[in-house]
Amino acid sequence: MPHVFPIAEPSPKDRLAIVVSRWNESITRPDMWAKIEQVDSAELWEVQLVLKARMLRYVRSNVAGMRARIGLQPIEPPPLEPEGLTIGFARRFATYKRADL
Repeated sequence: MPHVFPIAEPSPKDRLAIVVSRWNESITRPDMWAKIEQVDSAELWEVQLVLKARMLRYVRSNVAGMRARIGLQPIEPPPLEPEGLTIGFARRFATYKRADL
């Protein structure tokens, strides 16, 4: 006998994912902005904290791996503070610029 799952309201995180997904395809649509205004600011802050923690794990892992490859000791305390302001930027890397020099 198959299971029948009741249709439930999505959790706050699921609602946020639904609202924010494909935002770049809908940036000029007023109805998208109406939906985002319905999202609780505490939910947005929680998502920001989760994404920042994910980014910190990624950076720390890469720094530790790079230091291990070149024979350096791990950095203590680990780079970047979870409670600190982290400002980042990115630039397109062109392969013709010879990064190995």
